[in-house]
Amino acid sequence: MLTLPRIQAALWTAVLAVVLVGIGLYAFVALNSAPTPDPQLGRTYEVHWKQYGIEYLTEDQGRVIDGLSTLLLLIIVITVPALFVTGGIQRVRERRAAVEMSSTVAKKKMSLSAGDTEVSRRTRRR
Repeated sequence: MLTLPRIQAALWTAVLAVVLVGIGLYAFVALNSAPTPDPQLGRTYEVHWKQYGIEYLTEDQGRVIDGLSTLLLLIIVITVPALFVTGGIQRVRERRAAVEMSSTVAKKKMSLSAGDTEVSRRTRRR
């Protein structure tokens, strides 16, 4: 059965996988890109780096990178809000449990104090 902690664990695993695959993609592009285009080798796909400018990959490598980055973005867009929602559900459940616990404790204290006053009334009558 799927419980809230299991769902949260699966979501965190997905986020961790996205981070690891993202690091792997970064390393792949950094190792396989060239600073100049080379049509003979098929390096015509542009990769834009903020720090390094434009690098070039083959068309197939570029398509794979695009597909994986789109998939990773989709996973992040789904999992991060889901983590916030499951965290909110968990907090609401914990608060309800705390309120129920405190009301149960308060009822027990009231019944005990009511019992104490009856005992004190009985002892006064004697």
